[in-house]
Formats: sequence, C-alpha cells, structure tokens
Amino acid sequence: MPENLHHASIIFSPVSSFASIVSHLSKDILKNNIVEHSFRHTDLIIFESVSIGTDDINLIVDFNSRRALGKNKVMIITTQAITISAQNALLKIIEEPSPNTFFFFIIPSKSQVLPTLLSRFREIELDLKIEHSNNLALNPENFLKQPVANRMEIIKEVIVFLEKEKVTRGEVCEFVTEVVALWHKLHKKPKKESLKAIIAVEHFMRDTASSMKLCLEYLALAV
Repeated sequence: MPENLHHASIIFSPVSSFASIVSHLSKDILKNNIVEHSFRHTDLIIFESVSIGTDDINLIVDFNSRRALGKNKVMIITTQAITISAQNALLKIIEEPSPNTFFFFIIPSKSQVLPTLLSRFREIELDLKIEHSNNLALNPENFLKQPVANRMEIIKEVIVFLEKEKVTRGEVCEFVTEVVALWHKLHKKPKKESLKAIIAVEHFMRDTASSMKLCLEYLALAV
C-alpha cells in the first residue's frame, strides 16, 4: 500500500469527467492492492449523488464504522454539491476515520467546500487524457470531420471496443466530453436545437443506466 496515501482525498473535476475518474480510481485501487480483489464488492464502495445532504451522511457514517473484510476499505463519492449541514457532519468522520478506511471525494469546484472541511483533505490531480494515436475510434477531431453515415460506423466500432473491454464506459464518456468541447469551440453561435441536443447527450451519458449506443447515435446526429 502506498505510504503517502491520505485517508481523505479530494478531486475537483467537471461533472462530465466523473465516470472516467471513478473508473481510473477503481482500477488503481485494485491494481495497487489497496483493496484486495477478492473483497472488491464489499470493501470498495462507489456512492454517487447529485447532491449530498445530512441523510446521505448516515451512509458514509455506516461505511466508516464497519470493519473491512480485507485489509482496507475505500469509498469513492461523487457529487455536484454538498449542503453546509452535511459538510459540518463530515468533519468528524474526516478528522477521525476508522482504521484502514479511505475516502475519495469528487466534486466540481473547490469553492463548494467549506475551508474547515477542505483543510482536512489532500487534493490530488489525475491525468486522464485518452491516447488517440492508437485508437482512431476515440478521436474527436476525426469524428466531427465525418458525415453522419461515417460517424455511425465509428460508433459501431466504439461499441465493439466496449464489448471487448478495449475501452471503458468512463473513457467513452470522456470522448463525448472532448467531442462536445470541440464542437462548442467550432460553433460560437450554435443553433438552439443543436445546443439542446448536445446538453441532452451530456445528461444521458452521466446516467449509468442509459444505453451507450443510443447516446452515441444521438451525438452523431446532434453535432
């Protein structure tokens, strides 16, 4: 286990990158044996919520209080906002975590966190850029240059990559984020209908229950 791993880490990131970061962290935690692979379903918990309030803190308290089945337990928490009362409730947990317990919080902005709580965290940065050179299917520039028919073919390739686990859902979400960012850069004054479609795509991509194939096809038509 890395000696410099802090018991409470925080990552500031756009919401669109949450899935990619969770995927990266989960793999890294298992790869470095921070959580034993045989106990990954109980000792590695991912908690996602649009907004965290005091009721949600009870789930974190329960996780903090129970014993790990393996040598450590980790909770990855993603949220777009945390209420003031919830942050105050978090203080004691972050100050005095149970032994062998580690928390990773992912939130959009540092300004959303109270200074008293922020001082208890260690901020970490992750480089999650996708390597496009060996993967033409996940090249945003190439995707936008293509006519709709070709984009649909690229999407078929991406879906095959997903099924064969050559890419993760998080990496595809990051690809969509890059496509959308590039699209915005190229279209300073986009049509209202196109803009609404783009926003809808971003929304559905954050929903893990949504069909990746349908989201990508909608993206191909929207841009």
